Amino acid sequence: MVLVRDGTADDADLVQTLLACNATVHLATPHELFARLESRWCPDAVIVELAFEDSLEMLATVTRRLPRSVQLVVIGDVRAIEHASQDRAPDCVVFADADEATLETVLAGPPPLDTARLLDELLAMSVFGVDLSASLHELTVHVARAFDADDCILLLQQENTCYTAREVSEQVIEDLIPLCETVCQFPTTLIAPARPDRPYRAFLGVPLSHDNSPLAMLLLCRRAPVPFDREAHRHLLRLSLRLGIDLSWRLVQERLLADRDRLRDLSRIDPVLGVTNRMALQKELAERVAASEAAGDPFSVAVIDVDGLHLINERSGYPAGDAVLTHIAQIANHEMRPQDLVARYSGDSIAIVLPGMSSADAHAVVTRILSAIDATPVSHENRLINLTVSSGIAELRYDDETGESALARAMAARQTARIHGEVIAIADASLIAEAPAQPDFAIGTTLGGVYQIRHEISRGAFGVVYRAEDLVLGRQVALKLLRPDLARDAAFVERFRTEAATLARIRNNNFVQVYAFGVDGSNVYFAMELVEGQGLEERIESARRRRRHLALPDVTSIIDQVARALEAVHQVNVLHRDVKPENVLFDRINRRCVLVDVGIAVRRGSEKNPAGTPGFTAPEVFGDGGESAATDVYSLAALAYLLLTLQAPFGDASALEILHLQSAGPPTAPTLVRRDLPPAVDHVLLAALDPDPRARPQSAMAFSRALSEALAARPNQVGPRATVDMPQVMRRRVTIRNASLRSAPTAPSTRGVLFRSAYEVLGARRGNTWVREVSRQIPELGLAIGGQSSALAWHPTSAFVAVLQSLGSDDRRVAFQLGRTAIASSFDQFYGADPSALSPAEVLRTVDMFWHCYHSWGDAVVHARDTDADVVITKGPAEPMLCASSAGILAGVIAHAGGRSVTAEHRACAAEHATECVFRLTWRSVT
Repeated sequence: MVLVRDGTADDADLVQTLLACNATVHLATPHELFARLESRWCPDAVIVELAFEDSLEMLATVTRRLPRSVQLVVIGDVRAIEHASQDRAPDCVVFADADEATLETVLAGPPPLDTARLLDELLAMSVFGVDLSASLHELTVHVARAFDADDCILLLQQENTCYTAREVSEQVIEDLIPLCETVCQFPTTLIAPARPDRPYRAFLGVPLSHDNSPLAMLLLCRRAPVPFDREAHRHLLRLSLRLGIDLSWRLVQERLLADRDRLRDLSRIDPVLGVTNRMALQKELAERVAASEAAGDPFSVAVIDVDGLHLINERSGYPAGDAVLTHIAQIANHEMRPQDLVARYSGDSIAIVLPGMSSADAHAVVTRILSAIDATPVSHENRLINLTVSSGIAELRYDDETGESALARAMAARQTARIHGEVIAIADASLIAEAPAQPDFAIGTTLGGVYQIRHEISRGAFGVVYRAEDLVLGRQVALKLLRPDLARDAAFVERFRTEAATLARIRNNNFVQVYAFGVDGSNVYFAMELVEGQGLEERIESARRRRRHLALPDVTSIIDQVARALEAVHQVNVLHRDVKPENVLFDRINRRCVLVDVGIAVRRGSEKNPAGTPGFTAPEVFGDGGESAATDVYSLAALAYLLLTLQAPFGDASALEILHLQSAGPPTAPTLVRRDLPPAVDHVLLAALDPDPRARPQSAMAFSRALSEALAARPNQVGPRATVDMPQVMRRRVTIRNASLRSAPTAPSTRGVLFRSAYEVLGARRGNTWVREVSRQIPELGLAIGGQSSALAWHPTSAFVAVLQSLGSDDRRVAFQLGRTAIASSFDQFYGADPSALSPAEVLRTVDMFWHCYHSWGDAVVHARDTDADVVITKGPAEPMLCASSAGILAGVIAHAGGRSVTAEHRACAAEHATECVFRLTWRSVT
């Protein structure tokens, strides 16, 4: 055999061990080895020891040229070759310091694989059986016999359970689990050192997965350090492909069986809230109304609803909303009499049925419930959630009313209470209201054997969107059911199945991921990524209420991100056709815009399907024109028009009137609606909204670039904007609005908005554990970082420094991002003009004024040029992490003012014995 070395190193101990194995040892460099191989000399084995500086390079050289007929043994730590380039895997890897007996066994070579026994055992194995545990145990027995192993270990990662062919102690299993993770990364046998607490020496493993999702790990074990045949890994790998699919379906079956049994016992119970569901409520309500009417007793109903539950869902996720409703339902149940009934009503509402009570009595009961809700905090994942609730009460009129209509009046009374700022309202006799629509599927219904419905999210023109749980992978998804008439069209369904498969292959950060398409009876659905965040239409409505336009850099960013999503869709020859505010979401976790709702997407050039939203969908979709990428450019331009002017391009007329206006020509010039826009915007938007597709930009990114360049031009100087009441833009001298905002305390203090940003950036990245730990160490930060105090409140800068220091000494990047986030959410509030109407340099020259909107300490001076600036900050705390946050603030201001490719270099730091902090800022202006 040949021991490969680098020509200088000589491991005498290893040579002596090999000689003791009665082996003839030849020391050779890789060059000498290949020279001998060319002379037709063939050794029994080649050994490469990972003990020298050039070991990995030698191993790579050997694996490239060594014949496969020669046994290749590696001695050393297997983790060292994890990223090594190899043309062939070693026959085995022996951990360092192997003894004589181990090497003698290894060099004897593996026993040949018994293919007849392998085939026999593989035909007998299955994961489908009466009992899952028994089936998986039998599986491990068959696999161990098939590959002549002493044991086989199957570790289910999601279930955190382990099955073995032989009975072994829990201590042995705990020891093998981390080893299993290592072995499964390498396509070869690993020979481990002998240990008294580990009965096995040789290991070969593969991971089991399905649809790129890990399910389990399969590990073969031998007591003796005997390698497995090199063909064993190839057969084991092919077996893992089959077992991954089978095991995935078996785990789904187990969960469905468990859900079926649970729902059979709780068929009248909402599985999320643990109270009576809507269907059972209808039946119970009718029976109790009849009994009360026969007895001549009064009968009242109440509805309790959370004010702003959708905001809780957007900020904290849908499971947090479930926790809030469950909390309310549990308190209501605790306060009820045995004859009363608590049920889930219209998705986000809790209904209370109170037989024998007048409205006055019901008012007292509901007051007690709401008081208990206020007094009992609700938490999700160890984080407190602030909530306010309101309620409506209605007393049933037996002569002309049903229980359902009484509940509808109670819901209407609750809306009245909310409008007037009241907590409880009693419906009078004149109030008439319609009951909310029944959901198409009861909560807990499973579609396709995989997706269990949890919550209705929205209803649109083309179907209903639910939040569902993927029972295979245990993840939340958005499940869209197509409209029944579309689902009945077999040709449409088949065509859309093809498009869904195409869309599922798209990987773009700004386009919702499509997971699967399915048909369950008459229901046609597809599962998509669940994006938790605010819809763009809500942001537009908020701007209208505040009578302030969206900042131009925000509009540019939104259009750019949506354009990138459309480009990804167009690259697979598909058209979205329905780009509108309702179909763009702000992902609160990943801070991005996501284009969603692919319900009417079609392949370019396919049979026409005139569906869409008038005013946003291009006129050729509803007419005879051919559809192309310019069709989506039209929708994108309509969205941009709305974002810039807060008005739909063709107004709020009827659908037919809007379609007529679309076909007649472009809409009103945007500068006539919002007069401070640059004139170049008119040309870009009106060209993109031309009814003739040939007159529009032919790609979404071309339109986005043109709009960005137009918005960067100088604005009109014609006074206030027409659509909203905005301060007039000032060209050179800019003042800070609301001077009281600058009245900071004398002690070094920092605005609450920076603490809020810490919560937004770090709460999502590091989880609630970090928030709890920081709040425990610094109790006064609990409200500040939890988002419960005002963004304008002042807090000690020392507390903010403590938050930054909790990141660790090397995580200045996060501190930098924290500063940028604070600017994105607050700068418009502090600044007295539209920053996007000025150049970044002009905005930055007011640093001495806006700096004190964020910190009470320090003096800031700027030397600004066209595309770079030096900002000097003196008299500030000497803290490196605080400097990183300050750099983020300055970079955020430039980006907010339209600067591109912003960089911030900290050239001098007071924390490093300099007299002042100096920041060099550079950016690129869009001309």
